[in-house]
Amino acid sequence: MILETPRLFLREYELSDLESLHRYSSDLLTLKYMLWGPNTLTDSLDFIKRSIQESERKPRVSYDLAIIEKSNNLLIGGVSLIRHDREAEIGWILNQAYWGKGLATEAAHALIRFGFVDLNLDRIIATCDADNTASHQLMRRCGFALVSVQKEVRKSRNKSEKNHDQILTELKEEDWDPLIEFTHQHR
Repeated sequence: MILETPRLFLREYELSDLESLHRYSSDLLTLKYMLWGPNTLTDSLDFIKRSIQESERKPRVSYDLAIIEKSNNLLIGGVSLIRHDREAEIGWILNQAYWGKGLATEAAHALIRFGFVDLNLDRIIATCDADNTASHQLMRRCGFALVSVQKEVRKSRNKSEKNHDQILTELKEEDWDPLIEFTHQHR
């Protein structure tokens, strides 16, 4: 499976992606708000192997796709869509060297389109740490509406801290506007 945007390809992971994926999956700044990591090299390899296995599952439930920047053919991050019947949860991660260019938003739009058009989903949800303003802004740019702020549900990386609040957003198919897809301004 390959999805294409003006600047990106979203494709299945390959074993040859290990070095590029591990570069961001082991980076503490990139992972600051993630619920997983930092990965060991074995963790990163296991993720790629699971993604490859899941891509062959029938019916498929999980879509983990590598984000490839067209201009240099480099793997710069990943997006995921986990399906639950007619709903799904979307997520993304981007190597910090590529932050602030609208690339995660572009990748998310492509996966949202895939979810509503190809998978015939009714609703897609997205969550993020309440302190992760960049992800929350991305959700708003994609048309997600705030559902709730869930108090202290995200585990803190620092065991001496209390759990973090989480923002839960949703995008319903009837509220999705495919025309806003690539018209936003890049910083």
